Amino acid sequence: AVLGKLTPENGGRRIAVLGDMGELGENSLDLHKDLKTDIIANGIDKFFGVGEKMTVLCKDLPEKNRGECTLNAEQTAVLLEKEVQNGDIVVIKGSHSMHLEKIAERFLKALS
Repeated sequence: AVLGKLTPENGGRRIAVLGDMGELGENSLDLHKDLKTDIIANGIDKFFGVGEKMTVLCKDLPEKNRGECTLNAEQTAVLLEKEVQNGDIVVIKGSHSMHLEKIAERFLKALS
């Protein structure tokens, strides 16, 4: 919801990078799929998923909202490096077990 309230500059886009959420129990896949409504309602321009469950969500999104989905953070970091442009707002969120900090670390290193 926070990303949907932010306004990108200079024609930028809202990009969400979400990793699988852990410890959700037997309804885990359905809870991941339910994020589709929030992604669309919040004007997310591109969604990148990391993990098996987020890949299922990714395939269910309209093509215009769909970025790439991978099984690990390293693959996603490489894809995002090619995708992100000046003005884009990127939010990265997921369970610690998905190691999404590797994506943020790669971006910070590239910027320095």
